Amino acid sequence: MNMHAQPQRTPAETALIDAFGERLSLLPGDGAVMMKRDDAIEAIKRGLPSRRVESWHYTDLRRLLNLNPVPDFEPAATAKAMAPVLEGSAVLPVLNGASTAKLPAVEGVTVQRLSEKLTDGSVASGLDPYGADDAIGALNTAFVADGYFVDIADGTEMEKPIELQNLQSGGQAHVRLLTRVGAGAKATIVERQSGEGIGLVSSVSQLVLGDGAEVTWL
Repeated sequence: MNMHAQPQRTPAETALIDAFGERLSLLPGDGAVMMKRDDAIEAIKRGLPSRRVESWHYTDLRRLLNLNPVPDFEPAATAKAMAPVLEGSAVLPVLNGASTAKLPAVEGVTVQRLSEKLTDGSVASGLDPYGADDAIGALNTAFVADGYFVDIADGTEMEKPIELQNLQSGGQAHVRLLTRVGAGAKATIVERQSGEGIGLVSSVSQLVLGDGAEVTWL
């Protein structure tokens, strides 16, 4: 019989597991979403990847997250939306993990807050990490609370870009940005990540393209 001992948890792993228990009642999601969250935290309980994992050979996540204590969630932290990189862009900011700004009206585009899509469970099927080694995906699935779902209708040719901003000013933030570009549609998407202070941020961007869709992603 072969037996493999579970390595002792690091302070970072323990902090993440404890934080999940503390945050669980605050996280949006129906039954299907919460099951995905439970599966994700179980993956973290099995241990963060080290250099012994081939896909993490040059980025020892287990060691890196122990260089500093895992920060707490800071509800009082404030970040401000930034002027877009490309003038005239429709800006969708996520500030310290929350999409509180007024949603812009863009012809041919439907924008929804991810918190709403988590609550009704319509994004549950897309929350699975990309394989057993996707520790960032598991971390995000466990803790994600907000972001955006952008749906560009078939045949839409956008005249101006959309800029997705994930801005953070300390503490933890876990964000997901989902974009669907319909068949034959054309769009330019700018993704902008910026932060200051001590923080732990996970961000997952997912893009689904219809037949003949053309997207420039910056």
